[in-house]
Amino acid sequence: MRVVNAKIIASRNDGIDIKFSNGMREFVAALEKSAIAFEDIKNNEVNVKVYSMIRNCCSAAPLYVLESGKNEDEDLEIKELLDLFIKLIGKDIKGIL
Repeated sequence: MRVVNAKIIASRNDGIDIKFSNGMREFVAALEKSAIAFEDIKNNEVNVKVYSMIRNCCSAAPLYVLESGKNEDEDLEIKELLDLFIKLIGKDIKGIL
């Protein structure tokens, strides 16, 4: 998945949310693990859900695009996505964690 304009939008004790775009649509990657550390992200030891908000005139609903643990293809794409996050905003992630 192509990644442009990645930024951290939320930080919690059990994870972080990263908003990014592929050039056409915006997505949110929710990285979750209790007591999350930068090394967990680097070693792909976090649960990841990537979703996009689909908007209607009066409401919005998340559409899950990728989810870790579903199949090998998605897990491989999630690993590549995490590597891109580290390359683009690794310093910001280290600063928050």
